[in-house]
Amino acid sequence: MLSIRPKIDYIILERAPSNFFERGNHLLIWPHTARLLDQIGLFEEASRRSYRLVSKRDMLSNGRTLSNYPIWKTLEESHGYPIMPLQRCELLEVLYKSLPNRKEVIRTESKVTKIEAVDDGVRVHLADGSIENGSVLVGADGTHNMTRTYIRDLALKQHLDCPNLGITEIPTTSHFYSIYGEGPNHHGIESGVFFETRQTGMAIQMGTNGDMLRLILYKKLPQPTTERVQYSSHEMEEVAESMFDMSVAPGVTLREIWPLIHKHSARSVSQDEGFAARWHTGRVVFTGDAAVTSSSVNGLGVNYGLHSTALLASKLQQVYISCDGHPDSASQRLCLPNINAFALRNLGISTITAIPVYA
Repeated sequence: MLSIRPKIDYIILERAPSNFFERGNHLLIWPHTARLLDQIGLFEEASRRSYRLVSKRDMLSNGRTLSNYPIWKTLEESHGYPIMPLQRCELLEVLYKSLPNRKEVIRTESKVTKIEAVDDGVRVHLADGSIENGSVLVGADGTHNMTRTYIRDLALKQHLDCPNLGITEIPTTSHFYSIYGEGPNHHGIESGVFFETRQTGMAIQMGTNGDMLRLILYKKLPQPTTERVQYSSHEMEEVAESMFDMSVAPGVTLREIWPLIHKHSARSVSQDEGFAARWHTGRVVFTGDAAVTSSSVNGLGVNYGLHSTALLASKLQQVYISCDGHPDSASQRLCLPNINAFALRNLGISTITAIPVYA
């Protein structure tokens, strides 16, 4: 988005190795986000990697259908764009390949160890001893990572009040554990249907594109946690086994499809939820999960992140033009609160970009 004229120079610091889009969560690209992808020329490629959803079937754990309605078809007819299921790694690859100079602007295996504010910009220290300098730092590195910690600690040290936007900090907390997995559709489960099965403290969501099925398991944690937790493959198997008797589709239980799930790519995570009251300080700002963390049960998290980033990129372009390509601290201080206020009214989130730091 920053590559649109007038061009803003940037680099992206990616902590992962060069194969950072090999695995990831399941995403739902909602119609308004499909329109955004169309505006930047990526809708066709994203659509090619997706499949069409028509209806949603809600079920009890015994397989009894509570409702079956064409919500996705209705949304497409109302908004002019479809809802698109995508793997996180697929969306990353679409975005990555859209950058003509990606080998020059993306630095993989770049672990940030320190963020330092200087008079005319931001200095980022990396684990390999190198330093990157920029006029603005954007952190898209998640809830428990460097950029949010830097802003929070600086705000406490300098006794900075939160922006007067009528919002309250909601500490990031996990109430549920989830497993993301995919495997072959050997049971002939109907394509185009989003299946959702619920019982007390548990839920399963699943969709198929014909040959392949993708599912998400949710199970309530014994106690809520605010810590970042790494789960083992043994814990993943235990949670799945505790849900084996739940139906994933009419006549099919999790017990029947779990052996088909590709365990090497399955992912176990805590379902973080929270809201940061302060998203920026000086020339440093964060976006995505660090700002607003949403459970994947509604499939909205990536949509928050993409729209707020698009908003911030547009505001940065305006600042860049108004300052003839040399924005000062004062102009950026005016830009960021405006983004926060607009995002709260229209999106429920905020953002920006110039040295993006990705987890």
